[in-house]
Amino acid sequence: MQADYKTALEWYHKAIAIREAVLGANHPSTANTYHNMASAYHDIEESEKAKELYYKALETQETILGKEHIAMESIYDNIAKLHYAEGDYRKARDFFCKAAIVGILNDTFDRSLDRPLVGNTYDCFIKNGGQEEDFEPWFKNCMATYPDLT
Repeated sequence: MQADYKTALEWYHKAIAIREAVLGANHPSTANTYHNMASAYHDIEESEKAKELYYKALETQETILGKEHIAMESIYDNIAKLHYAEGDYRKARDFFCKAAIVGILNDTFDRSLDRPLVGNTYDCFIKNGGQEEDFEPWFKNCMATYPDLT
């Protein structure tokens, strides 16, 4: 399995070189390749490299597409999973929350608070010291302040 990732990453590096040369570093397709490459690094547990590439994709996509674009849901979710795996539940909570809000704004799921991304946000909210009864008001406040959520 490790050999498959090694081969995939070799191709991602080649793709990045071509995309940057042809499209530029600040193009959605280039950023998408960074995102996919980060996922491969995350899968082989190279967290620092994954984080570097996820944040590179995030910065580019937010600038080009905006924080409410449907493509942001996946980036936010994957960054949240990385922070969750590292035990940083505050950052994971905030990124899961952003992913859930983007999903709601783009109607990729209903507004129910029992959906997976909202559930992941809740899990991190509790692990970060929040109280169950405070979650719904907190989440609704996040929705009201998005995309300026910090």
